Amino acid sequence: QLGRQGGLISINLDGFRFVNDSVGHVHADRILTDAAMRLALDDFGTGYSSIGYLRDYEFDVLKVDKSYIDNISGVRDLGLVASIVSMGRILGMRVVAEGVENRHQVERLKHIGCDFVQGYYFAKPLSAADFADFLQSWDACSEAG
Repeated sequence: QLGRQGGLISINLDGFRFVNDSVGHVHADRILTDAAMRLALDDFGTGYSSIGYLRDYEFDVLKVDKSYIDNISGVRDLGLVASIVSMGRILGMRVVAEGVENRHQVERLKHIGCDFVQGYYFAKPLSAADFADFLQSWDACSEAG
């Protein structure tokens, strides 16, 4: 037992890690599940992040690669992202869009039902201290509005 509330810790794995450790990933999958950690497939849609992993492993979170979000104004990429969101939901996963940089992207992702967005639109990567300050200012804005 880790003494942590289940689901508060999320481990991001990309497909490359699976390809390079075909035995170890099965054990890691079970250990993370037993420890009540969320397992996220990172950079989905590119490189080694194969659709086959969605069939073979139980991920909690599917993270759509930034390369699809960059061109979400286009019909093809919007259709692909909408399909990924739908597939993730059908498989019981939450879907995160990576690399969101503007309001237009946020609105399109909201329209297709994407669960979460992350990217520079909200904040650049922060140190722990800066993150605490960011949360305080976010809370202050939420309370005021």
